Amino acid sequence: MSFIARSRYTDVVLADVTEYESFTAGWPDRARNRLVLTMLPVFLVGCASFGVVFLTEHSTWLWSVGQFLLPVATMPFNRTQARTYTLSGAGIERSIPFGKTVATWDSFNGYSTTDEGIVLHRHWDLDMRFAREQLDDPDAVSETIDRFLPRRD
Repeated sequence: MSFIARSRYTDVVLADVTEYESFTAGWPDRARNRLVLTMLPVFLVGCASFGVVFLTEHSTWLWSVGQFLLPVATMPFNRTQARTYTLSGAGIERSIPFGKTVATWDSFNGYSTTDEGIVLHRHWDLDMRFAREQLDDPDAVSETIDRFLPRRD
C-alpha cells in the first residue's frame, strides 16, 4: 500500500474522533541497542552476499539474498526513530516525514511500563515503544493508553 493511500486511510479512520494526547518520542536507548544487535548479523550477511556477487560475478543468487536481507535488517530500526504520535479514540496515529499511519487499538494486546519507557504490545508486529525521557508527561500518556488497553506489568 502506498504512503498516500495510508495517509488517506488514516484520515478516514480518524475523522471525527477525539484526540487525547500528542507527543514526539522514539524508542528507549536500551531497546534500540538490543534491536541493532539482533539485526546486525542479518545486515552483515546481506552486505557479504553483495560483496561476493561483485567479486565473483557468478553467484547471482546471492544478489537475491542481499536484496532480501538488507531491508529486513534496516526497516525495523527505522521504527525506533523519534516520530510524532497522536493518541485518539480510534488508535495511535504516527506521523512520518512522507505521510501518516494509524494503528487501531485492536491491533494491540496490552501495554506495560518500565523505568525507561512505555511499551504497547502487538500480536504480529514490532511493539511500539516510547522513551520516558522524551515524553513531556509520561503519566498522562499512560493514563490515556490505559483507557483503551489492558495493563500487562
